[in-house]
Amino acid sequence: MEITRPTVMKVDANAFNYNVKQIQDFIGDEKKIMPVIKANGYGTYINKQKDVIEQFDIVAVATVDEAVEMRENGCQKEIFVLNQPYIDEIDKIIENDIVVGNICMDSFMADVTDIDNVNVGDDVYIWDNKLITLDEVAKKCHTINYEIMSTISSRVPRVFVDKQ
Repeated sequence: MEITRPTVMKVDANAFNYNVKQIQDFIGDEKKIMPVIKANGYGTYINKQKDVIEQFDIVAVATVDEAVEMRENGCQKEIFVLNQPYIDEIDKIIENDIVVGNICMDSFMADVTDIDNVNVGDDVYIWDNKLITLDEVAKKCHTINYEIMSTISSRVPRVFVDKQ
């Protein structure tokens, strides 16, 4: 791929491998390392580097979709999903031979105990521009609305709807 932009992110695979070696030396050869490579390797896309990933017996990702993408990219290693999956993802988990855990890394949770008529699968709005606007959320966070929007992880699927 030809890069035509002046700004690039250089990811040093040698530094990554050096760090892995340092960790392995510290914990000893009898223990295995399970790298967490969620969010496209925290933006490095190291999860796309098959030669880097194949050195591990197991790798961890945040979502079932990330695990499926790794399988589709040829990863044959064991893949552990950190976040608890939704029930509608069970078929994907089985088809792609994915291990699932129940560790909350970046999930958002809200106590709805005192809210009537709340059911599993209901839509949840963090802001809706009716009850609370993005500007109000930003103000509560002491920032600007653009920062709130741009820091929503790429693991959060975007659904575009027609304004009616």
